[in-house]
Amino acid sequence: MAESIDANPDRYRVVEQIESRVQYQWMSEFAASLDDAPDIAKQLGVALEGRGPFRRFRDVLEGHPDLRARWNVMRSERLLERARGWLEAEGLRNPLTQPRALAAPPVQSAKPAASPKVTLAHVLLLGAPDGKTELVDGQVLRTITAPDAKQADQLVRRLVSDACKLHGIAYRRSLIDGRDNLTVGDITVVRRGLAADVYVEVPASIWRAFTPA
Repeated sequence: MAESIDANPDRYRVVEQIESRVQYQWMSEFAASLDDAPDIAKQLGVALEGRGPFRRFRDVLEGHPDLRARWNVMRSERLLERARGWLEAEGLRNPLTQPRALAAPPVQSAKPAASPKVTLAHVLLLGAPDGKTELVDGQVLRTITAPDAKQADQLVRRLVSDACKLHGIAYRRSLIDGRDNLTVGDITVVRRGLAADVYVEVPASIWRAFTPA
């Protein structure tokens, strides 16, 4: 490689590493952007202070896969911006924006849509021995009322936490702070004073499966 560079110096460019201060600024901007997760933003801010901020920043995100994914997207976008700027400054063709001929996708035979599967949640909602719950606008509604505001807050947090667990989503308290409703997958939790409404979307085919013969 060294011989090739010496023989053809015009074919090569030196690519400088991205300065630590620039990457540190990216991390600071990411932490400041987490309006929906103020607790984590505060932890990231603390991690960026003192020694080893890069490692400490990664350690905080390690426990929050959803935020780590958001950081990776932001970092990739910033790296792409730097790459485009470097190519432009060097007067080089940008391979990242050149159109490429795309091969026609293979023709696939249409497959019938898979029938929804009956789950435990469906049985609990619809499998009452004296008759199933009516389906209104494709949803089943359940309501529970707490005796006071504090218990109503706790109730809503538990319902949202359980909905997150059911769908394999990491629960954070910041998901519901300052909000009266939240949808997680096919479950929507709505706070109404001391009452909490839980709406669950149920496919019509599932609902019909519980119709007595």
